[in-house]
Amino acid sequence: MSRTLRFVLPVALIVALSAVVGALVAQPASLATKISIPAFSTADLMKDPGSDYATHLGNLYGTAHSSLTEITPANVRNLKIAWHAELATPNVSGAMPPQFGGSGAMPLASKGILFTEDTYDRVWATDGANGKTLWVYDPELRPYGDVVPYSIRGLAIGGGNVYLAQSNGVIAAIDGRSGHKIWSNAVVKLSEGLFFTAAPLYYDGTILTGTSGGDTGGRSVFFALDARTGKVLWRWNAIPAAKGDLGFETWAPPNERA
Repeated sequence: MSRTLRFVLPVALIVALSAVVGALVAQPASLATKISIPAFSTADLMKDPGSDYATHLGNLYGTAHSSLTEITPANVRNLKIAWHAELATPNVSGAMPPQFGGSGAMPLASKGILFTEDTYDRVWATDGANGKTLWVYDPELRPYGDVVPYSIRGLAIGGGNVYLAQSNGVIAAIDGRSGHKIWSNAVVKLSEGLFFTAAPLYYDGTILTGTSGGDTGGRSVFFALDARTGKVLWRWNAIPAAKGDLGFETWAPPNERA
Protein backbone atom coordinates (compact mmCIF):
# COMPACT_ATOMS: atom_id res chain seq x y z
CA MET A 1 0.00 0.00 0.00
CA SER A 2 1.09 3.61 -0.22
CA ARG A 3 2.07 5.99 2.46
CA THR A 4 2.06 9.73 1.86
CA LEU A 5 5.25 11.51 2.86
CA ARG A 6 5.27 15.30 2.91
CA PHE A 7 8.11 17.75 2.58
CA VAL A 8 8.04 21.50 2.26
CA LEU A 9 10.22 23.61 -0.01
CA PRO A 10 11.03 27.20 1.11
CA VAL A 11 9.84 28.91 -2.08
CA ALA A 12 6.71 30.65 -3.29
CA LEU A 13 4.95 27.28 -3.42
CA ILE A 14 4.51 24.81 -0.60
CA VAL A 15 4.92 21.39 -2.21
CA ALA A 16 4.04 17.96 -0.82
CA LEU A 17 5.58 14.78 -2.21
CA SER A 18 4.42 11.18 -1.88
CA ALA A 19 6.18 7.83 -2.22
CA VAL A 20 5.19 4.16 -2.20
CA VAL A 21 7.13 2.97 0.85
CA GLY A 22 5.00 1.14 3.42
CA ALA A 23 1.76 0.96 5.35
CA LEU A 24 -0.84 3.67 4.79
CA VAL A 25 -1.06 6.21 7.63
CA ALA A 26 -4.25 8.25 7.28
CA GLN A 27 -4.55 11.82 8.53
CA PRO A 28 -7.63 12.33 10.76
CA ALA A 29 -10.43 14.29 9.11
CA SER A 30 -10.63 16.66 12.10
CA LEU A 31 -6.95 17.62 11.91
CA ALA A 32 -7.65 21.09 10.56
CA THR A 33 -9.67 21.97 13.69
CA LYS A 34 -7.23 20.43 16.15
CA ILE A 35 -4.04 22.42 15.74
CA SER A 36 -1.70 21.50 18.57
CA ILE A 37 1.69 23.03 19.37
CA PRO A 38 3.28 21.50 22.49
CA ALA A 39 5.61 23.31 24.87
CA PHE A 40 8.61 21.47 23.45
CA SER A 41 11.09 20.42 26.13
CA THR A 42 14.85 20.80 25.89
CA ALA A 43 15.08 17.06 25.22
CA ASP A 44 12.57 17.41 22.37
CA LEU A 45 14.61 20.18 20.78
CA MET A 46 17.94 18.35 21.11
CA LYS A 47 16.99 15.17 19.27
CA ASP A 48 16.71 14.74 15.53
CA PRO A 49 13.19 15.70 14.38
CA GLY A 50 10.65 13.11 13.29
CA SER A 51 7.05 13.85 12.35
CA ASP A 52 7.33 17.21 14.16
CA TYR A 53 9.86 19.77 12.93
CA ALA A 54 9.79 22.10 15.91
CA THR A 55 12.60 24.56 15.33
CA HIS A 56 14.75 26.12 12.62
CA LEU A 57 17.19 23.54 11.18
CA GLY A 58 15.41 20.81 13.13
CA ASN A 59 17.06 20.89 16.54
CA LEU A 60 19.24 22.97 18.87
CA TYR A 61 22.35 21.71 17.09
CA GLY A 62 21.08 22.94 13.72
CA THR A 63 21.83 19.63 11.99
CA ALA A 64 18.75 19.71 9.68
CA HIS A 65 18.80 15.90 9.87
CA SER A 66 15.57 13.90 10.13
CA SER A 67 15.13 10.67 12.06
CA LEU A 68 12.52 9.48 9.54
CA THR A 69 13.57 6.49 7.48
CA GLU A 70 10.73 5.94 4.99
CA ILE A 71 12.58 7.56 2.10
CA THR A 72 15.60 5.57 0.95
CA PRO A 73 17.86 5.47 -2.13
CA ALA A 74 15.74 2.57 -3.31
CA ASN A 75 12.38 4.37 -3.31
CA VAL A 76 13.26 8.04 -3.75
CA ARG A 77 12.49 7.73 -7.48
CA ASN A 78 8.82 7.15 -6.55
CA LEU A 79 8.37 10.62 -5.04
CA LYS A 80 5.73 12.74 -6.75
CA ILE A 81 3.79 15.90 -6.04
CA ALA A 82 0.77 15.26 -3.82
CA TRP A 83 -0.36 18.90 -3.57
CA HIS A 84 0.95 22.44 -3.77
CA ALA A 85 -0.22 25.74 -2.29
CA GLU A 86 0.56 29.28 -3.43
CA LEU A 87 1.40 31.86 -0.79
CA ALA A 88 -0.81 34.72 -1.94
CA THR A 89 -3.52 36.79 -0.23
CA PRO A 90 -5.63 39.88 -0.97
CA ASN A 91 -3.60 43.07 -1.22
CA VAL A 92 -3.93 44.20 2.39
CA SER A 93 -0.28 44.96 3.17
CA GLY A 94 0.21 47.74 0.65
CA ALA A 95 2.37 45.47 -1.50
CA MET A 96 2.17 45.61 -5.26
CA PRO A 97 -0.24 43.01 -6.66
CA PRO A 98 -0.47 40.09 -7.11
CA GLN A 99 1.28 39.97 -3.74
CA PHE A 100 2.74 36.53 -3.99
CA GLY A 101 5.19 35.87 -1.20
CA GLY A 102 8.22 33.76 -1.94
CA SER A 103 10.18 32.72 1.11
CA GLY A 104 13.61 31.65 2.28
CA ALA A 105 12.06 30.43 5.53
CA MET A 106 12.23 26.81 6.64
CA PRO A 107 8.66 25.63 7.40
CA LEU A 108 7.98 24.09 10.81
CA ALA A 109 5.59 21.19 11.50
CA SER A 110 3.53 20.20 14.52
CA LYS A 111 0.98 17.38 14.61
CA GLY A 112 0.41 17.47 10.86
CA ILE A 113 0.18 21.26 10.52
CA LEU A 114 2.82 23.28 8.64
CA PHE A 115 3.77 26.81 9.66
CA THR A 116 5.75 29.09 7.38
CA GLU A 117 6.41 32.75 6.69
CA ASP A 118 6.53 34.61 3.39
CA THR A 119 8.60 37.61 2.36
CA TYR A 120 6.03 40.08 3.71
CA ASP A 121 6.25 38.52 7.21
CA ARG A 122 2.83 36.94 6.77
CA VAL A 123 2.45 33.65 8.63
CA TRP A 124 0.66 30.66 7.08
CA ALA A 125 -0.83 27.60 8.76
CA THR A 126 -1.36 24.80 6.25
CA ASP A 127 -2.89 21.35 6.60
CA GLY A 128 -0.08 18.95 5.73
CA ALA A 129 -2.57 16.35 4.49
CA ASN A 130 -4.07 18.37 1.66
CA GLY A 131 -2.41 21.81 1.43
CA LYS A 132 -5.49 23.66 2.67
CA THR A 133 -4.75 27.07 4.20
CA LEU A 134 -6.11 27.08 7.75
CA TRP A 135 -5.29 30.69 8.56
CA VAL A 136 -3.02 33.57 7.53
CA TYR A 137 -1.67 36.19 9.92
CA ASP A 138 -0.78 39.46 8.17
CA PRO A 139 1.10 42.17 10.13
CA GLU A 140 0.40 44.53 7.20
CA LEU A 141 3.96 45.68 6.60
CA ARG A 142 4.92 47.93 3.71
CA PRO A 143 7.38 46.35 1.26
CA TYR A 144 10.65 48.29 1.08
CA GLY A 145 9.30 50.44 3.93
CA ASP A 146 8.78 48.08 6.85
CA VAL A 147 10.08 44.90 5.27
CA VAL A 148 12.88 43.90 2.93
CA PRO A 149 11.61 41.00 0.78
CA TYR A 150 13.67 37.82 0.47
CA SER A 151 15.46 38.35 3.80
CA ILE A 152 13.22 36.01 5.78
CA ARG A 153 14.55 32.98 7.67
CA GLY A 154 11.58 31.56 9.56
CA LEU A 155 9.49 31.21 12.71
CA ALA A 156 9.47 29.62 16.14
CA ILE A 157 6.68 27.48 17.62
CA GLY A 158 5.97 26.29 21.15
CA GLY A 159 3.42 26.35 23.95
CA GLY A 160 0.47 26.71 21.59
CA ASN A 161 1.83 29.74 19.77
CA VAL A 162 3.74 30.76 16.66
CA TYR A 163 6.42 33.43 17.14
CA LEU A 164 7.36 35.94 14.46
CA ALA A 165 10.38 38.29 14.47
CA GLN A 166 9.32 40.98 12.00
CA SER A 167 11.42 43.05 9.64
CA ASN A 168 10.24 46.27 11.33
CA GLY A 169 11.75 45.37 14.72
CA VAL A 170 8.60 43.87 16.25
CA ILE A 171 8.36 40.42 17.83
CA ALA A 172 4.85 38.93 17.91
CA ALA A 173 3.11 35.86 19.31
CA ILE A 174 0.28 34.35 17.24
CA ASP A 175 -2.28 31.88 18.54
CA GLY A 176 -1.59 28.60 16.75
CA ARG A 177 -5.26 27.61 16.55
CA SER A 178 -6.85 30.86 15.38
CA GLY A 179 -4.03 32.86 13.78
CA HIS A 180 -4.89 35.86 15.98
CA LYS A 181 -2.17 38.00 17.52
CA ILE A 182 -1.70 37.48 21.26
CA TRP A 183 0.98 40.09 21.90
CA SER A 184 3.58 42.14 20.09
CA ASN A 185 6.59 44.10 21.31
CA ALA A 186 8.54 46.65 19.28
CA VAL A 187 11.94 45.90 20.80
CA VAL A 188 14.07 47.81 18.24
CA LYS A 189 13.54 50.56 15.69
CA LEU A 190 13.96 50.10 11.97
CA SER A 191 14.81 53.81 11.76
CA GLU A 192 17.98 53.04 13.77
CA GLY A 193 19.07 50.38 11.28
CA LEU A 194 17.88 47.44 13.40
CA PHE A 195 15.46 44.76 12.21
CA PHE A 196 14.92 41.00 12.30
CA THR A 197 15.58 38.41 9.62
CA ALA A 198 16.77 35.40 11.66
CA ALA A 199 14.35 32.72 12.82
CA PRO A 200 13.66 33.10 16.56
CA LEU A 201 14.09 30.18 18.96
CA TYR A 202 11.49 28.91 21.46
CA TYR A 203 13.34 27.49 24.47
CA ASP A 204 11.92 26.70 27.91
CA GLY A 205 9.19 29.35 27.76
CA THR A 206 11.55 31.97 26.36
CA ILE A 207 11.90 33.50 22.89
CA LEU A 208 15.50 34.10 21.86
CA THR A 209 16.60 36.07 18.81
CA GLY A 210 19.04 38.71 17.62
CA THR A 211 18.85 41.68 15.29
CA SER A 212 20.20 42.18 11.81
CA GLY A 213 21.49 45.51 10.57
CA GLY A 214 25.20 45.25 9.86
CA ASP A 215 24.63 46.59 6.35
CA THR A 216 22.73 49.59 7.71
CA GLY A 217 25.02 50.56 10.58
CA GLY A 218 22.96 48.89 13.30
CA ARG A 219 24.51 47.12 16.29
CA SER A 220 23.71 43.47 16.88
CA VAL A 221 21.43 43.10 19.91
CA PHE A 222 20.35 39.74 21.33
CA PHE A 223 17.02 39.46 23.18
CA ALA A 224 15.28 37.05 25.53
CA LEU A 225 11.51 37.55 25.87
CA ASP A 226 8.89 35.84 28.00
CA ALA A 227 6.96 33.66 25.56
CA ARG A 228 3.68 34.19 27.45
CA THR A 229 3.75 37.98 27.76
CA GLY A 230 6.35 39.33 25.33
CA LYS A 231 8.20 41.10 28.16
CA VAL A 232 11.92 41.55 27.52
CA LEU A 233 13.74 39.50 30.14
CA TRP A 234 17.22 40.62 29.13
CA ARG A 235 19.17 42.00 26.21
CA TRP A 236 22.84 41.84 25.24
CA ASN A 237 24.62 44.27 22.94
CA ALA A 238 27.27 42.50 20.89
CA ILE A 239 28.80 45.92 20.21
CA PRO A 240 28.58 48.02 23.41
CA ALA A 241 27.77 51.66 22.72
CA ALA A 242 27.59 53.29 26.15
CA LYS A 243 29.45 53.21 29.44
CA GLY A 244 27.95 50.47 31.55
CA ASP A 245 27.46 48.12 28.61
CA LEU A 246 29.45 44.93 29.09
CA GLY A 247 32.82 45.23 27.33
CA PHE A 248 32.51 48.95 26.52
CA GLU A 249 36.03 49.67 27.78
CA THR A 250 37.51 47.09 25.39
CA TRP A 251 36.32 49.02 22.34
CA ALA A 252 37.53 52.27 20.82
CA PRO A 253 35.33 55.30 21.62
CA PRO A 254 32.14 55.29 19.51
CA ASN A 255 33.26 58.28 17.41
CA GLU A 256 36.46 56.44 16.42
CA ARG A 257 34.82 53.20 15.28
CA ALA A 258 34.54 52.37 11.60
